Amino acid sequence: MKLSKCQSLKQVPDMSGAPNLKKLHLDSCKSLVKVHNSVGFLEKLEDLNLNCCTSLMVLPRGINLPSLKTMSLRNCTTLKNFP
Repeated sequence: MKLSKCQSLKQVPDMSGAPNLKKLHLDSCKSLVKVHNSVGFLEKLEDLNLNCCTSLMVLPRGINLPSLKTMSLRNCTTLKNFP
């Protein structure tokens, strides 16, 4: 799923209804502040791109992503913690 450059996206919604999602690209979503906890439990997710989400402050607390191969967080300058 590619939602790159969605300037008005402030929060990733509940993604638990997409358990087979393999790619989630949210790069350059400048208003994105929070990623919903459900993203941390997408067991088939292989690629998570959050590059240049300059307002991103919160990632899911618990991350169980056994299939994850790539996670990109470059230029997430306001990120407060990494689980």
